[in-house]
Amino acid sequence: MTLRLTERIALGFFAYLSVAALLTRADVKSRRHIGLILVGVGATFLIRVTTMTVDSRIRDWLSAGDLLLAYWLPALIAPAPDVRWERRFLALDHRWLGRDLMRRSDRLPRMLAGLLEFSYLFCYPMVPLGFAILFFSGFRSDADRFWTAVLVAALPCYGLVIWLPMRPPRLLEGTTTTSGSVARTLNLQVLRHASIQLNTFPSAHVAASVATALAVSARLPPAGAALGMITIGITLGSVVHRYHYAVDAIAGLALGVIGFLVSRSI
Repeated sequence: MTLRLTERIALGFFAYLSVAALLTRADVKSRRHIGLILVGVGATFLIRVTTMTVDSRIRDWLSAGDLLLAYWLPALIAPAPDVRWERRFLALDHRWLGRDLMRRSDRLPRMLAGLLEFSYLFCYPMVPLGFAILFFSGFRSDADRFWTAVLVAALPCYGLVIWLPMRPPRLLEGTTTTSGSVARTLNLQVLRHASIQLNTFPSAHVAASVATALAVSARLPPAGAALGMITIGITLGSVVHRYHYAVDAIAGLALGVIGFLVSRSI
């Protein structure tokens, strides 16, 4: 059995979670979730072995499942949010952007504020959309490189949740109202029902979006440029509408570029 680089990266991350679960001071209930992590690792191996002999096109898409599993599992063993880190990250926002951030964002032109809110919705389909563009444009051979870029960019964000558990700024500042915006309502509904309710530092949404846009642009510059414009909206929207701290977005940008550069070296 020969594993792709992306598959080895994913399995390495799940192994890291298993060790992290043992090292953290989690309660008894949380420690029981170590078994779930190990089951996830075993299931990943099983799926790989099965699909290797079925259809490699299925295998090309399986890293999307690894990404979702890597997002959910750390929350099972993460401790309660650390108020000290939350204050530090908020202090940086206040130093860089001013204290009354939401009032300032309300002063933005309505069209611009709505565009940034709408752009943030694309952080969810961005990765599969980017891969679908490559896949159906005849660049299946880039599957390992694409997923390497995305996983190298996103997995550190998820892995740090265990050591830097924080709530996102919208929860601390009480900025969870919909303000009559359909895009805002949709974003908050998705976060309410599908989020782990913890902040990722760096921002995994920004990191994965940057890596995706760059990976697509390497083969299809026009499509990559379009995804790049959406990524800019996601990055700005994440801070303006308080889904992330400013330092999350900045670090996410850097990590996305790193993920892409690593993928081009294989």
